[in-house]
Amino acid sequence: MSSKDLDLKLAGLSLNSAPPPAIDDRRDPSSDEDDNGPDPYEEWMGNLKDFETNPAYVRIFTRKVLADISNIRDRALDPANHTDGQTIRYRDIDRVIRTVWKAPDWEEVIPTEECHEITVLMSTRVEMTKGFQIKMPHTSLGRPKEKRPHKHSYKVELMHRYNSDAPTPYIPLPFVLWNTIKDKCNVHEDNNKMERLRNFVSPTANLWKNSSAAQHVRERFKATISWTVPIRKIVGIGLGPIREDKHLYGGILQYMAVFTIAATLDAANRAVDANHAKIRIILQDPAYQPKDKMLLEWLYRGQVEMMRDPDGILAIDESTLVISAFLPNSVPLMQVIADMFDPGTGPAGIMVDNLNVSKTKILFRCKERGSPAVTRMMQRGNYRDFSHEFRHRLDEHILDHVHGRRTGRRQRYWVEAMTVHLREK
Repeated sequence: MSSKDLDLKLAGLSLNSAPPPAIDDRRDPSSDEDDNGPDPYEEWMGNLKDFETNPAYVRIFTRKVLADISNIRDRALDPANHTDGQTIRYRDIDRVIRTVWKAPDWEEVIPTEECHEITVLMSTRVEMTKGFQIKMPHTSLGRPKEKRPHKHSYKVELMHRYNSDAPTPYIPLPFVLWNTIKDKCNVHEDNNKMERLRNFVSPTANLWKNSSAAQHVRERFKATISWTVPIRKIVGIGLGPIREDKHLYGGILQYMAVFTIAATLDAANRAVDANHAKIRIILQDPAYQPKDKMLLEWLYRGQVEMMRDPDGILAIDESTLVISAFLPNSVPLMQVIADMFDPGTGPAGIMVDNLNVSKTKILFRCKERGSPAVTRMMQRGNYRDFSHEFRHRLDEHILDHVHGRRTGRRQRYWVEAMTVHLREK
């Protein structure tokens, strides 16, 4: 056994040469859109109260499991592990060893302007239920997009592709890794292009700084300092790169709020202790390129850390404000966070969309962010719903500036869809 094999074995992983069926589709499954009406995948309902009767299913994404995912991702990215047929295996929630990654077997050479990337696909609680895996079809990989009637669960399908010899159709893996291709972006090496980007976003930053919305954010977060658990870190998950397209440019407003919150907390901390450490800003999104880090640090006038999935999630602790807006429903961020913390604890604050916390709810759709574990964390963690106090409207002239002047329906401001919960001391 090589030292690399031994390292994996000690970590609870294994490197195996028995190949699962070839997968020749290099799409990133999370990028597909579907306009064919309600998707059975997202609408499927699972009884998570029954699911949690097994104690092993109560906390699945522990910090150790997330650290293992990070380790597997790095191994999968290492070209030394890309020999034909190599796989990495990991235990599912029933402690059965399964394949979670297979070396890419693309026939063509990756062009120099592209690079191999790993997409980490974490399973939602509903996707890990037996009913979902057995009754939902998972047969869309490799088919032309126009012939895919629904998105289905690419995660579960990939698990079946990797583990075609499984004796049962139930493969409850908490995660699986997908080989993808990512375009290399060298804009950060071109001073003229970076200057053009800075000139493009600068007017937005100036408009925000002097807006009533920015003032509202400052006042509301300054008022929370006396009663909330101290925030020393902001972790943004899936906030996305800043895009120049007016249809996508609205994401810059999320960063304006993040930077304003950080600056407000920094000013309050320095008023008490001049040597107080600055708020750390950590961002995780698979679409980030080096130019995004440079541009965001220029906007913030400070350091911004960018991490791979799941390292940004792993950085979340009890002093963290988590911010995530419109993350794909297939990403179980809140469920993962709930698993990371002991009962009665949790992040210092959570700002997400579409979060429903209910003590009596037992049936959950695949597209829902919540779960019984999320509800327990929110109820036992002494969280206060801060949504009403924080919610505000954006100045109309900034909406016009960001999205372009439009007639008809008013462009929605991202904060209007957010729920905000902060932990009380």
